[in-house]
Amino acid sequence: MVSNEQTGTRIDEVANGIYRISTRLDVIPGGFTFNSYLIVDDEALLFHTGYRKLFAVTIEAIAK
Repeated sequence: MVSNEQTGTRIDEVANGIYRISTRLDVIPGGFTFNSYLIVDDEALLFHTGYRKLFAVTIEAIAK
């Protein structure tokens, strides 16, 4: 599911309770995708692997 049309950020459930939040950037020829992972459990865990400036769109995707 695309959560932000402007950035193309999308969130996909890759396993039960595990979500990948990905944002594609054109920082190099051919592009590059930053992925963060949200694990939903008694205490949720967000493994954020992107630029700091991507954190806002990552949180936006999680909220949706």
